[in-house]
Amino acid sequence: MVMSAYCSNGLFLFPFRANKTAQLAQYALARRILPAHTAFVGDTVFVMATGEIESDITLVEILTVEAMEKAIINAINSVKN
Repeated sequence: MVMSAYCSNGLFLFPFRANKTAQLAQYALARRILPAHTAFVGDTVFVMATGEIESDITLVEILTVEAMEKAIINAINSVKN
């Protein structure tokens, strides 16, 4: 199984902050998909930012993880139905 996630926003993020946000979004994968990060699974998260809005980076990171978790749960529920 290969899973790619794309987190896109209108925020201004330095490249290292975008990378950190993607790393934190991986926690959502680990918390909602078991087993995650195995040798046979390609879990990848990309973060893209347009640089239009400045915001509190900690809030952005928290909301990114929550959004990823909700997206995973919604995907699983849509397959069940």
